[in-house]
Amino acid sequence: MQKIYLFIGMLFLAGCSTVAFEPAVPQSADKVFHDLDGRRNLTNISHVYEGMTYLEVLSIMGDKINIGYRQDKSTLNVLEPITLKSPYRMEMLRAEDKVYNVIYYYTRIQKSDGIVSEDELTPLVFEGERLIGKGRDYLFQLKNKINS
Repeated sequence: MQKIYLFIGMLFLAGCSTVAFEPAVPQSADKVFHDLDGRRNLTNISHVYEGMTYLEVLSIMGDKINIGYRQDKSTLNVLEPITLKSPYRMEMLRAEDKVYNVIYYYTRIQKSDGIVSEDELTPLVFEGERLIGKGRDYLFQLKNKINS
């Protein structure tokens, strides 16, 4: 009789556990980068520093960015990457005798709404071919200096 109670008890315990099957994520999706402030970042922009040339920055940042994966409808277990071009946007600022190139990289997702907003981009400022600063604060200070 004790064996029957033991068997029924094991059945109840087995019914409490669940197993979830998820599609396999490609290994490159395991890469997670972080900013200096600890926020999750989609790129390795923390490896970019002042004095680097545009080509050095491009080799570190790449020419496209993987922002996620979607399930392939034809083969339900294979994920296809969602990519954007990188850098995302460029602009030029002119001072009296200087030209600054501002290159915006898509570095983080604030909202998964399909819209790339300004707070999801990180600007890199170049004077000629050299990186002289990065981030919104640096760009804001430079624009104030140019406009004053």
